[in-house]
Amino acid sequence: MVSRVISRRVISRRALNRATLARQLLLSRHRMPAMRAVEHLVGLQAQAPQPPYFGLWCRLAGFRPAELADLLVERRAVRIVLMRGTVHLVSAEDCLTVRPLVQPVLTRYLAAFGPASVADLQTWSGLTGLREVVERLRPRLVSLTDEHGGELLDLPEAPRPGEDGPAPVRLLAPFDNLLLSHADRTRIISEEHRRRVITVNGQVLGTVLVDGFVRGVWRRDKARVRIELFAPQPPAVVEEIAAEAAALAEFAEPGRPHRIEGLA
Repeated sequence: MVSRVISRRVISRRALNRATLARQLLLSRHRMPAMRAVEHLVGLQAQAPQPPYFGLWCRLAGFRPAELADLLVERRAVRIVLMRGTVHLVSAEDCLTVRPLVQPVLTRYLAAFGPASVADLQTWSGLTGLREVVERLRPRLVSLTDEHGGELLDLPEAPRPGEDGPAPVRLLAPFDNLLLSHADRTRIISEEHRRRVITVNGQVLGTVLVDGFVRGVWRRDKARVRIELFAPQPPAVVEEIAAEAAALAEFAEPGRPHRIEGLA
């Protein structure tokens, strides 16, 4: 049977950035239960226990740590080795679904991380030989072309806001899957900056998104948050970063005096 695609058009790197941020719940903070967000994102990377809490904080309005803690205590959410042989926090239901990586999981990957290439799917899952599965899905997908002529696949109704949409400052959690789930990560981070975010021993630092792209890193010690920007930013952006860092410190250490460093 001849493969059919619904459409094919070029998508710029900036538009690809906005589409991915929309899927990742990072263009605005959403009001949804933590469980629904965890399932939409097909899990959160969780080698260390704290990053999933910050990962949900930067995506959800009004999120409180107790909501996720209760899911873990009640075993409605679990930490388990899954994609790429790394520990992820997923819903108990997804623990059974994602482990065999059946076809519907690939469509969920596109819903959370698309548009994406076959190589992106393989990077996220840690598996090879996915092209046959993708070809079976192709009649249900949109085919796009990136700025370099490569094919990107997507779900027809998934959000693609366009390159001119605003993207607020966000402080992504250490090990955030947004930085780890594509073969070509330049939709979010340049190769130069990637070397400053992912250390030689495999640590992935917390990052600062400015206009949708990684422009710095952050570290926290209790109620102290230190920001390291890779280049100077306009005063209005610095103020937005400081406000987000203060909100992160209050989230992590409620009611304690906090200190923001590195922005003076």
